[in-house]
Amino acid sequence: MSNLPKDLAEEVLSRVPVKSIRKVRFTSKKWNTLSKDKFFAMKHLGEERLATANKFMVVMMMDFEVYLMNINLQDKVMEREAKLISLVDSYEVDIAKVFHCDGLLLCITKDHTKLVVWNPYWGQTRWIEPTHNSHRLDFHSYAGYDKACRSYKILRFIDLNSPTLFVEVKIYDLNSDSWRILDVVPDGKIFRQSGGVSLNGNTYWFAGGKPSVYEKAFLMCFDFTSEKFGPLLPIPSEWYFNDIVLISTVREEQLAIAYLHRDSFMLEIWITTKIEPNAVSWSNNVFLSLDMTPLVDLGFRPGDGSDVSFFIDEEKKVAVLFGKDTREGNRDINPTRNVVYVIGVDGSFTKSNLGESPYQSCYPLGCSYVPSLVQL
Repeated sequence: MSNLPKDLAEEVLSRVPVKSIRKVRFTSKKWNTLSKDKFFAMKHLGEERLATANKFMVVMMMDFEVYLMNINLQDKVMEREAKLISLVDSYEVDIAKVFHCDGLLLCITKDHTKLVVWNPYWGQTRWIEPTHNSHRLDFHSYAGYDKACRSYKILRFIDLNSPTLFVEVKIYDLNSDSWRILDVVPDGKIFRQSGGVSLNGNTYWFAGGKPSVYEKAFLMCFDFTSEKFGPLLPIPSEWYFNDIVLISTVREEQLAIAYLHRDSFMLEIWITTKIEPNAVSWSNNVFLSLDMTPLVDLGFRPGDGSDVSFFIDEEKKVAVLFGKDTREGNRDINPTRNVVYVIGVDGSFTKSNLGESPYQSCYPLGCSYVPSLVQL
């Protein structure tokens, strides 16, 4: 097989699923070289998109390991395709957080002391030496890119548990391999529990206004091109202090936000119609509104917000929500099992059991994923 003519080998190997491309590279030096050719990669990813037209490819962090998953939204079935192999060949690394940006993954290790940028498609990694004296990198590290020169960057900041104090902001440029201090201060206080997402090279969070942080919530952006925080932007629905707020991307074009109201267990999901660092507009109608009480009665646990992730498919009118539940379906028992729910706007839901978890506080986190041709 390794002696096939190049054009025939290219045609055959371009139909290999993304999850198996690592095995191809280990088959022979010739196939390894071919699989890393940019033109072959473009053909390969094109074939993959055709073969998985009805599926979402998802990268999931679960029990400190990273998996490649496929979710068939038409049949509401989730399949675990493969565990993504160790970030380095010599030893495995436990991962606590994964931040997705343009096909690249910014990973924070379980001990919160190391950062690594990872392109799973190429099998390339780049370890970044942190410069802050902070042991909670997962709360403060985000990725984006400069649209003017397509330079990928990492934003890190330290803030204290105070409405007004914001200690230090630094940015790392992968092109120059260096950190710089930024003299910028956001208009609001970022809610740690809301996480953050990357869209069009920028990072968005939920934030509270100063000095009364918890009176009202906003959307806030960091623009990696101008290297500045944007103004506080309005959100579409009333927020209360004990509500869980989640943020996700839609087709890498828009943002979706979800509110889980703790007092009523109502879930609401809204989608933007326009999103820029300095401006936002929202759809006039809620995408999904659902009473989550039946799921909570079944033992579903949403965590505190930073432990939950979701995404939606507008065409199929479903939301995919990751979390934990209990085998007994008892609200008073600590969650022991990783689960994913596919929830329809019509109120229907399908649960997939992802297995028992030995880590009560480690919630599964998932994000839609499209392989990237960016070289590290």
